[in-house]
Amino acid sequence: MTHYLRGFTCGGVVFFGGFAAFVVAAVVPVGDGAPLVLSGLRLLADVGVPEWLGFPVLFFAAFALSAGVAELTRWAFRRLVPAHCPRCGGEAYGRGTAPVAYVCRRCNHYHDTGIREGEEA
Repeated sequence: MTHYLRGFTCGGVVFFGGFAAFVVAAVVPVGDGAPLVLSGLRLLADVGVPEWLGFPVLFFAAFALSAGVAELTRWAFRRLVPAHCPRCGGEAYGRGTAPVAYVCRRCNHYHDTGIREGEEA
C-alpha cells in the first residue's frame, strides 16, 4: 500500500508541478516580447479557432497534458520501481487497475491491494 501511495504522490506532484510550469511558461516573453500564450492564441486563430475559444482550448490542452503525464508517471512508478513482497521480501511490481495488485518476481506471490481504480465505492 505504501508503494501505491508513493506512486500516487509522485503523480500528484507531476500533475500540479506540470500545470504550474505551463502557467509560468505562458507568461514568459518570447522572441517578439509577447507572452507565449499570445503566440499560442495567434497560432490557434491562424488555424481557424475562434478568438473567444482560443484561451479555453489552451487551458484545457495544458490540463489534459498534465493529467496524462501524471497518469503515465503513476503507471511507470508501479511497473518500474519495485515494492517489497510481503511474503519473501523480493521485488514485486504493480499489475492491473481493478484490482491493483503486485506480483513478486522471486516467489510469484500475487498480492491484491484491495484498490479498484476507476470504480465508485
